[in-house]
Formats: sequence, structure tokens, C-alpha cells
Amino acid sequence: MTQTGNRQVQILGALAQATRLRIVSVVADAGAKGVAAGEIARALQCPASTLSFHLKELNRAGILASIRSRQEHAA
Repeated sequence: MTQTGNRQVQILGALAQATRLRIVSVVADAGAKGVAAGEIARALQCPASTLSFHLKELNRAGILASIRSRQEHAA
């Protein structure tokens, strides 16, 4: 498999989970301003530890990145 193919498999694998798709939806709805992790957790009614795991997986796949400021935002 090519490097591009491997990357696509990694992205699709990360998105092949309902909670992660919901996270991406919340972040996309927030637009360029981003959204704090706590806001994502409240929107999904998801414990912080579970959210952290899913954000890490989305970050590892290159789908989301975190930006640290006074508050942490996923963008």
C-alpha cells in the first residue's frame, strides 16, 4: 500500500467510531474559532477521560489539533 493509502486508512479508522464523528461535528460547527474541550464534553455528555482518549486518537490521525491558550481549544 502506498503512503497515501496508509494515511487514508489511518484517517478512516479514526473516524470509524460514533463518538469521534460527533466530536468532529461539534468542532466543525464551531468553525475557525475552535471549541474548548469542556464544551465538547458537555455537548456530547462525555466524561473528560473518554473525551481525552478520543481527541488523542483524532490528533494522532491528523484530523484535529489542539491549540493551547488561556483555555484549551480543539481546532
